[in-house]
Amino acid sequence: LLLLLASIFATSYFVTGSAPLVSKSSSIRNNIQNNPQLSDDVKNWLLALQAGNIDTMVSVEKSINPSTRPPDTALYLLQFSEPRAQVKWTNVSVSSIKTAPDGLVDTYVEVDMTPSPQVQAQGGTKTVVLWHFATDPAGRIYLLDYVSSRTS
Repeated sequence: LLLLLASIFATSYFVTGSAPLVSKSSSIRNNIQNNPQLSDDVKNWLLALQAGNIDTMVSVEKSINPSTRPPDTALYLLQFSEPRAQVKWTNVSVSSIKTAPDGLVDTYVEVDMTPSPQVQAQGGTKTVVLWHFATDPAGRIYLLDYVSSRTS
C-alpha cells in the first residue's frame, strides 16, 4: 500500500510538476510571497488581485503618485481575478527589473492564466498579462500599469 501511494505521488509530481493535493493557487501564492524580487506592496497587490480582494488593492494603491493615472481596480478585478474572471493563475514571473535614473525601480511581472473549464468549453484560451510596477526605494508602489495581454 505504501509503495502504491509513493508511486502515485511520484508519478503525479513528475507529470504535473507539483505535489498531489497541493492546489495551484497555493503554489502561485507561495511563488509570489517568496519572490525576493518583488516588494511587499507589489506582492500584496498581486495576491489581492488573484483573490479578488478590492479592499487590499485599494489600500496598497494609496501610495501611488496622485499626478499619475490611477489604476482601474474594479476593471482589473473583473478581467483578471480568479473568482470574478473565471480564470486560474498558472504562473507568475518577473520579466525584468531595472532601476531608473530617478531612483524608482521598474518591475515587469508576467501572469499566465487559463480559463475555467466552463469557459474553455466555449472556446476560451490561455492568457498572458504583463504588469509594470514602479516602486520607490522603500518598495511602495509609485506607479502601476497594465501593459498588455495576449491569448494563445
